[in-house]
Amino acid sequence: MTNGSRKGNGTGDGNWNYTTGNWTGITTKFQEGDYAVFDGTAQIFNVAGQTGGVITSGMEINSGTYAFTGAVISGNGTFVGENAAQYNTNKLDIKGDANVTFGNALNFSKGMNIADTATVNLAANSDMTNTAITNLGTLNFTTASDHKGTLSGNGTFNKTTTGTLTLDSTYTGVNGTFNQDDIGSV
Repeated sequence: MTNGSRKGNGTGDGNWNYTTGNWTGITTKFQEGDYAVFDGTAQIFNVAGQTGGVITSGMEINSGTYAFTGAVISGNGTFVGENAAQYNTNKLDIKGDANVTFGNALNFSKGMNIADTATVNLAANSDMTNTAITNLGTLNFTTASDHKGTLSGNGTFNKTTTGTLTLDSTYTGVNGTFNQDDIGSV
């Protein structure tokens, strides 16, 4: 099986699975191990339709406002085909002016990188246990929960919800600002 770089076109029904034909690339259906690219057409994607979510070889969100809910997005797949070295990143890159909300689990073995102009919101049901986060932009914790995983970077970290946010993580090279609203504790 040869797979390719699938690019979310924002015109589909918002479901991300292996059966809905709402992608551009070699075919219109996302295949396990494809490299997912989102280029600015705002969309809410519900990861559903199969046990275990979707498996990518890597993912990038270059601009626009996106929200992801549902099952896990795993970045531990293998891209097979032309330019495999380019697409087998096993990481999630949030670039440009992207503003992304995750309400699901992520599992990227090479982590998530948030660019200096990008924003990521970790909402209810987000689980980053297996995804190290390097933040150069803005990372908002929008739900009171336990955050497990590695945090680093010199970006801004915000807690924007009531209740207690427990950071049960490894912090290496966190040089940024951590802001807490007066509505709970960290």
